[in-house]
Amino acid sequence: MYLLMGFVYIGLILIIATIFYFRNKADYYKKIFRRIIIYCGLGLILYLTPPTTFLDIYYGNNPIYTEHPDFEECYKKVLAEPYNSELKKQLNQMRIELEQMKIEKWLQERNDENKENE
Repeated sequence: MYLLMGFVYIGLILIIATIFYFRNKADYYKKIFRRIIIYCGLGLILYLTPPTTFLDIYYGNNPIYTEHPDFEECYKKVLAEPYNSELKKQLNQMRIELEQMKIEKWLQERNDENKENE
């Protein structure tokens, strides 16, 4: 949503810059056109990239989240159906379980370090 609003604002800036460019042909407006092309290109790439790709990138290298087998599937379902409260509750429960697993793993590592130091 915010990305689309950004496109609208960049479109307005493009229209205004075009009007001023045709009035006085300054190099300043050519620089603005280059920036607009770069920002629109990056925004278009982000807009066309599916949200599940960002999910795979963010959680892909984190072994904690791959330990829970249904977490990724549930997260993708929540992205597909954002107004389904049952799926959100299920995802929150999985997040709580994952946090508990992280804490237990940290405590286990801590205990192992203490035993080695003794």
